[in-house]
Amino acid sequence: MYKNKELTGAGVVYQFCRYLDWYFKSENTNANKYMDLAAWGIIGDMGSMLELENRYIVKEGLKNINNKLLWALMEKQAYSITGVMSPSRQQLIDAMNPISVAFYIVPLVNAMIRVGTMDEKCRLFEAFLDGDKMIPSGKRGAKGTFEKAGIEAARECSNARNRQNKSLEVAMDKTEIKIHKYDLLENRILFVRLDEEDTFPSELNGLLAMKLSAKFKRPTIVARLNEQGFNRGSMRGLNQSELVSFKDFLTKSGMFEYVQGHDNAAGCSIPNSHLSDFHKWANEALVGIDFGENCYDVNFDRIAADDDLADIIRDIGAHGGIWG
Repeated sequence: MYKNKELTGAGVVYQFCRYLDWYFKSENTNANKYMDLAAWGIIGDMGSMLELENRYIVKEGLKNINNKLLWALMEKQAYSITGVMSPSRQQLIDAMNPISVAFYIVPLVNAMIRVGTMDEKCRLFEAFLDGDKMIPSGKRGAKGTFEKAGIEAARECSNARNRQNKSLEVAMDKTEIKIHKYDLLENRILFVRLDEEDTFPSELNGLLAMKLSAKFKRPTIVARLNEQGFNRGSMRGLNQSELVSFKDFLTKSGMFEYVQGHDNAAGCSIPNSHLSDFHKWANEALVGIDFGENCYDVNFDRIAADDDLADIIRDIGAHGGIWG
């Protein structure tokens, strides 16, 4: 049995490539050329950095970026990552860590997967394979010219992210109106059923559930009723609440067709005929459970006028390369 249960799919593929190197007695460690992809995949899948194997792959992978698309995405987000206009290559490398990847790079690729066209997704895949390949540019005013696949895909990912954010903003506004109109907050589980008028992509269900869960401080399910009578969609829990695993809670009810995914982020399906009974059961089961409704999360608390604040900031800033 493999000891590291926190190794995500990207890490498994990397280790398989290492095995191929060993099996074929390769003189060069070909697998290490792809450690950057393994690192980004582990970060994107929220792999635990407490596992030394994950930490090693991420640390070494971020120091040795070989994939040209990854470089193009980093350069696209260079200012956000470094806080410096036109940073040097080394400054960009030094600023790479799980936080910068998770906040500024992974969302671009995720947005493309969610709202990108099939042609755009194919170009993204091709760019991962060969980011230097010259392809026709789709940039406005550049018709008839060619661009590197990595740069073109990075631009399209950024555009997809902007489209996704606009759609999500509209979805949030419409959903909040529905929540208050139908008094959905009366139940301990916020269950939002989308209608035909909610035309935003179903791929946004998870993001919408996450934002609603964070705003209203309670476990949330966003789903659509299909022709077979099942409400199917996405659920999101609150990581800091007393309800440690929303997935286990839903499964325990015995009313769901399936709940598949992580403890607090999963896909789910419940027969519409069970919905009323589920709310009744959940309301009783969650009496007294603290979802953190009256709390807010902070990482650091200080009064701006404190005399030692500047020294603290300098001290922390000097260790910017350390992450955990």
